[in-house]
Amino acid sequence: MAQATHEPRGYSTQEANDANKQTWQAFKRKFNEQPMTYGVIFVLIGVLIGGFVFAYSPDWEADNLFSYLTNFGTEALSVLITIFVLDRFQARRAEEQLKKELLADIKYGHNSDAIRAVNRLRLYDVECGWYSSRSSLLARSDLRKANLEKANLTEANLEFCNLFGANLKQVDFFEANLQGADLRKSDLEGSKLWEANLEFSRFMNANLANAVLERANLRGADFSRASLVGANFDEADLRETCFKDADLSRARLPKANLCKVNMERANLQSSDLFEVDFTLANLTDVNLKEANLVATNFRESNLHNANLTRAELFEANFKGANLSGANLRHAQFQGAHFSDDTVLPDGSKYDTSDERGIIQLQRFIDPHYDGPGSFWDPCRQLVGRSRPKYCKGSQ
Repeated sequence: MAQATHEPRGYSTQEANDANKQTWQAFKRKFNEQPMTYGVIFVLIGVLIGGFVFAYSPDWEADNLFSYLTNFGTEALSVLITIFVLDRFQARRAEEQLKKELLADIKYGHNSDAIRAVNRLRLYDVECGWYSSRSSLLARSDLRKANLEKANLTEANLEFCNLFGANLKQVDFFEANLQGADLRKSDLEGSKLWEANLEFSRFMNANLANAVLERANLRGADFSRASLVGANFDEADLRETCFKDADLSRARLPKANLCKVNMERANLQSSDLFEVDFTLANLTDVNLKEANLVATNFRESNLHNANLTRAELFEANFKGANLSGANLRHAQFQGAHFSDDTVLPDGSKYDTSDERGIIQLQRFIDPHYDGPGSFWDPCRQLVGRSRPKYCKGSQ
């Protein structure tokens, strides 16, 4: 008869080892998640074991039990305090690590990683304020060259954020705070910046073609050499903004506030500037060819060497404006307002008596003018350094 073989007791198979390992890992994970709870449980177990030992000890005395409980209570309290401190430290360290990982995903990750990280910041916003509050992780962060194309950053706090060279195409910045942000050389083509706060932000050499900036606060912003072709600034606050050498051709700026703006050498050809306020603006060498300037306010603005060829200037206000060297060929001034201190293209002052001023304007507007004097062509009359920029190209 064959003798049956039995596996020795206590023999651990590979499956049993794996099961034990998984159980231990699960316990450690739960302990890390709730260290205080497990700490209290261990302390209570210790109290019960100690009490049991004393209760059945032949040398047991009441005084010994009291001393034991006193000492054990002191040690238990120390253990619980240590566990609490370590728990808070570990939680804080994990939180800081998460912050670094989210910002790293936004700055260095692929577009999908960056968008996912932004969405996670939005989820943590109610509890931690990491997205829209004053303690936003995005505020003052370094996100140079980040790829955030088509991301949703509505109401985000990006105050003083460094977004130099970032890909921000078609990003939604509705009511976002970008005050003082560095957006130089960034690509914002087709981005939506409705009612965003962009005060004192920097957009030098940035691409904002077809961007929407309706009712945005852009006071003191710098758009030098930026491309803003077809951009929409409807009712935006652009006071004291700089657009030197910027391209705003076909841009929409109806009812925008451009008081004290610097648009020296800017290109606004065929742009919509209906009821814009250009009070005290620097519009030297600006190209306003074929622009809609109906009811626009140029009060005390400097339009030296500006190109206003075929511009619509009905009801525009030129009181105190400087039009010296300006090209007014075929411009339409019906109902426009002038004052005695308005400087005309040839340097003379506008004559407000009777209709003499209107007659004066004709010699700057109509190439076929046959009244007193002759048609004043700035490209022929002005030479040398005073020759306007627009004379270099065809009119």
